[in-house]
Amino acid sequence: MTTTDNPPALQVWWASPDLAGPRHERLLNEVERGRLGRYRRPADRARFLTGVVLSRLALGELLGMPPERVPLVRECADCAGPHGKPRLPGGEVELSVSHSGDRVAVAAGGRAPLGVDVEGVHDLGGDHEELVRRVLGPEERAELLQLPPEERAHAFFTWWSRKEALLKAAGTGLHTPMTELRVSPPLPGRAPELLASGAAEVPVADASLSALYPGAGYVAALAVLGGGPVGAVEERDARELLDLSPAGARTA
Repeated sequence: MTTTDNPPALQVWWASPDLAGPRHERLLNEVERGRLGRYRRPADRARFLTGVVLSRLALGELLGMPPERVPLVRECADCAGPHGKPRLPGGEVELSVSHSGDRVAVAAGGRAPLGVDVEGVHDLGGDHEELVRRVLGPEERAELLQLPPEERAHAFFTWWSRKEALLKAAGTGLHTPMTELRVSPPLPGRAPELLASGAAEVPVADASLSALYPGAGYVAALAVLGGGPVGAVEERDARELLDLSPAGARTA
């Protein structure tokens, strides 16, 4: 029997968009095939296909059923269209998907709402002040300016990934400004933490954040809301699920 003293591990599967191909399309349902066919850019098509296939394989493993039979639904909360956050109707297992560049992440496990986000780290560019003001509140912007210039881009996108993960877990997405959330600065030795949520519908006391390890050039975070203590986070190579090669697990 699982207790709060020994909560189950959450899984985060990592893949590159090119890992899924035509041979995996048989796992998609009719709605997913239709959406896949509407993508015109090969990169977008590859990311969507890999995210869907990996979601079905991960949930199939957790639920003990064939991946093509996993009852995923994607109904949008605003318009009921088939482009909402993927979920199981009964909420047996929580799921979250994110992708950026050549990283696709699928997080699954437990019943508490969760959100995963991965961001590519790049130069903030000439319009970085406007971008920073859309993501960071006044205290966070001051903390960013205290860092050496060469560390600011990595820190900024770390902040971004933590906030995006929290908003995904809360299910509010772009409806809530990121500046409503205040999270701990990404400093060595300091664990990620939600400090304040402003008008956002994210309960501070129930929010847990974990740093993830997507590889060089990327940052990522996992957020869980409620449900008691968060167990270990197992980050795994998706090639294991996609039958390309065996891989181990990293526990963070």
